[in-house]
Amino acid sequence: MTPKKRITDAKWQAKNFDRIGCKLYKADAEAFRAYAAAHGETVNSLLRGYVAQCLGRPLERRGPAPSPPGGDGKEEQDQ
Repeated sequence: MTPKKRITDAKWQAKNFDRIGCKLYKADAEAFRAYAAAHGETVNSLLRGYVAQCLGRPLERRGPAPSPPGGDGKEEQDQ
């Protein structure tokens, strides 16, 4: 990926995504990571599932890493 594409992607993501976090004691965070791994999930996928459950609807999905405006979509996307 070219440096220009990285910058363009970063700007698009900053405009279209938001992060939500919480503080946990390290032992609790590690226990949750272990729980996720034991169930074949990631922490992110478990938390996204819980958010969808709370909202009562699926979360927005727009397909694989959309190309920001000006991107040709032909370059590989880092995921």
